[in-house]
Amino acid sequence: MAQSELHNIEKDLLKRIIGHLLKNVTVRVCSMISQVDRYCRNGALQARLDLLACLLLFRNNMTFKCRKTMEDTLHSIPTNDISAEDEAMIGMLLDKFKIAEQCAAVLFRLHSRGRQNISVRDRGETVLGGGDPRRRYQTQGSSLLSNSA
Repeated sequence: MAQSELHNIEKDLLKRIIGHLLKNVTVRVCSMISQVDRYCRNGALQARLDLLACLLLFRNNMTFKCRKTMEDTLHSIPTNDISAEDEAMIGMLLDKFKIAEQCAAVLFRLHSRGRQNISVRDRGETVLGGGDPRRRYQTQGSSLLSNSA
């Protein structure tokens, strides 16, 4: 009983700490971006990608105010020089980022459950949770393709 109470308190404390950190990071990042007078094309692309990645990464832990601040800052970045091809590239990079984030979350959950028997084979094939053929994934470059067993 005491252990479960401690676990609940730990979760609440962690959420408050993460929320406080995100608030401070949001204020700093948005302040720095808003101080820029003029963006070159690559600078605007990088700023947009960074803010979108932060919104994606911290989506579950952000308060409404932090999210609104980041979105407002994102909309303040000029998009005049950004083409549809550039937007497609940003979308592709964010998709790869999302896949990497999901893989990291799965590996973290497996590790926190005590499953440390994650093996990597020579052909780039990774088996999660010990040799279960239903859990095989093959990586090629940055994309993740699921093998049906």
